[in-house]
Amino acid sequence: MSTDRDDADPRAECAALIAESGVLAARHEGTLFTRPAAAVAAALDEIADLRAAALFRDGHQAVALAGDQNSAELRDLRLLAATAVEAMDEVLQVVEGDWLALPDDTAAVLLDAPELAPYRHYLTSVRSLAPYTLGAEAETALAAREATAGSAWVELYYRVMGGLRPVVDGGAISMEEARSELEVGAPARREACLEAIYAALEPMAPVLSQCLDSLVADRLAIDEVRGLPHPRAERDLTNELPSTAVDAMLAAVEENYALPQRWFAHKARLLGLDRLGYAHMRAPIGRGPHLPFPVAVRAVTEAFEGVSPEAGRMVRDLVDGGHVDAEPREGKQPGASCRSLGPGRPPRIVLSYFGTVEDVVSLAHEMGHALQFTLAGRGRNGLTFDAPLALNEIAPAFTELLVQDWLIEHEPDRDTRELLAAKRVDNAIDAIFMSAFLTRFETRAHRARAEGGALTDPRIRALWTECGREFYGPDVAMSTRWGLHWALVPHVTHERFYSYTYTFARLLGLDFHARYRRDPDGFRGPFLDLLARGGTAGPTEQLAALGVDLEDRETWRGGLAHFAELLDPLLAERAPTR
Repeated sequence: MSTDRDDADPRAECAALIAESGVLAARHEGTLFTRPAAAVAAALDEIADLRAAALFRDGHQAVALAGDQNSAELRDLRLLAATAVEAMDEVLQVVEGDWLALPDDTAAVLLDAPELAPYRHYLTSVRSLAPYTLGAEAETALAAREATAGSAWVELYYRVMGGLRPVVDGGAISMEEARSELEVGAPARREACLEAIYAALEPMAPVLSQCLDSLVADRLAIDEVRGLPHPRAERDLTNELPSTAVDAMLAAVEENYALPQRWFAHKARLLGLDRLGYAHMRAPIGRGPHLPFPVAVRAVTEAFEGVSPEAGRMVRDLVDGGHVDAEPREGKQPGASCRSLGPGRPPRIVLSYFGTVEDVVSLAHEMGHALQFTLAGRGRNGLTFDAPLALNEIAPAFTELLVQDWLIEHEPDRDTRELLAAKRVDNAIDAIFMSAFLTRFETRAHRARAEGGALTDPRIRALWTECGREFYGPDVAMSTRWGLHWALVPHVTHERFYSYTYTFARLLGLDFHARYRRDPDGFRGPFLDLLARGGTAGPTEQLAALGVDLEDRETWRGGLAHFAELLDPLLAERAPTR
């Protein structure tokens, strides 16, 4: 078994992982499910251990590269780690192919065996994908081509974006710094930064558009081969959500676009504007506070301690243990992320911290992921650790709200409290409504490509602007180059239809936030149990334990109603900001 230590030689460890994967694949191909249930469970335990080692090495190298994207050596090691994961995936493809080939009655007997109880959901979810799974050779071929047909375009996108330097007031700054200025800068500075961002994007727009066009065309081709009914179907299946439930959720959000549009119009008045220019979309309604990193750590720690002392201790341990890279620097991957290193390992957080309210909220969001990774990692293994994707964003959505509550409660100045409450609304609008808008944009982009229209730079800009107008409404003034803004949303490129997961999670996070406020003692235990279950059950079953029915439209209306409760106090008349 691989050592999966931080200080292990990554090249040697990846070579060992690849070799061990080959041995396991040969050992189990065609024979695993002919054995007694206890022997099948033992084999799956062995595979789970190897997958945990692969997850560690891949996560470790991904974090290293995120911290220094200009390092050729780290890029090479990241690719090597990805190769090791692909080798591990081939083992799973062998196992899953044999499992899918098993007659239904034989599979049912094994699923009922108590020895396989820990793997019941894993095996059941694999079998649910049977109608869209190809033969073993075809699946192996598709996996082998992913590094060039898919990942390479994503890597190119990130390398292009990571190299852009907007020029503001005669000086080149990082893209992250320019975007940060949209939240804290003076009005003229915000407008200058947004135009500088678009000016930096403009010459690279054809390359970025080619990345998206190639990825969408490739994904559509694979969808056709698999027989998937619509472009979002793969995401719905991996999220383990009925497409009808997702459709109902998105429709409920789009029917309530008037809620954010009321805020946009009111915010313009607060800022002393006739219309809200897009450069001011995330502007504070007053002088935004600067929050040093220790203040952010305190806010997140104490908010998490309200849920559980153990949760607060995890925050301190991650920060004190050097598992949070918050320093802004050249060559660092844009955005914020929390990377799992597999079960039993402290996760790693990478972000660029500039001291804005949004930066504090980003830290809270990533720590929400870390809490789920930590709790699930204690009782699960490499095959049962990963929660269904639809559940992955609920904890971050909830913890964001907790930390926003902390900031408001600990702020003595009334105007600043109102500013923080407005930021909370801005963040919720992004997660709920903008994510639905992004999903609509992706849907139309896939439809346009399927109908034979290449996703050229002008066509992407037009689609983005069309969808954006429906969301933002008439009270937001867009730059003539706003159609470039899609390139600033990485999920559009690297995680097809992932954005609606934020809508799903934020609406449930709002529901959980309301419950926590009403009855914190009654909420804590079931919520922490949810995070600890990992991949042992699907979203429908896990959320039912908290009284959530995904097929009930009232689930989505409840989250939207709580959002309206947070919004309404801000819509009262207030003197414009000078």
